Amino acid sequence: MALSVERPKEPPKDHTGVGLSVAGKANAITIPDDTPSPFGNKLPKLEANLRVMGPMPDFRKKESLAAWNNAFGVVEFDKLNIAWGPLILSSKGTLGFDDDLQPEGAFSGEIGNHQEVLKALLDHGYIEQRQAGMLDSALSLFAKPTKLGEDTGIEVPITVQLGGMYLGPVRVFVFPDLDWSNNPAKQ
Repeated sequence: MALSVERPKEPPKDHTGVGLSVAGKANAITIPDDTPSPFGNKLPKLEANLRVMGPMPDFRKKESLAAWNNAFGVVEFDKLNIAWGPLILSSKGTLGFDDDLQPEGAFSGEIGNHQEVLKALLDHGYIEQRQAGMLDSALSLFAKPTKLGEDTGIEVPITVQLGGMYLGPVRVFVFPDLDWSNNPAKQ
């Protein structure tokens, strides 16, 4: 595992400046057996480069996060690459929060082995058969072919919204809401 974190000497004045840069990579990650996953418990590769835009908020404090969010603060992912079971993903995008401080974002992604990924999502109950058919049709019609290293793949929009992650029009993961009601770290 390698991780580097960089802060500017002077905090940025607004959302156009970088408040924190993080670059990291990890290999051979084992996910606990009791953690549900359609792709298994071995994650051979995770790589991310991201920038927190704007003055750095205290993500533990609702008030600090809300102020940063209201000032157009976002997290820019310059790189988010994952190899996990059949999934090969290379993406970049933006993640922020909605008015209720729940995650929302949009990514441009390239996915390798998309047929195997769909099968794993279907086999493990993450999507229903009709959704698999709809997603496969949408990907076949609209996705642009691409190369991911030595593998073939497709470009696909990835969104985080409404408590889930979507590949194209189909929600493939559900996230629990962030609960701010019992926030122990008050400003």
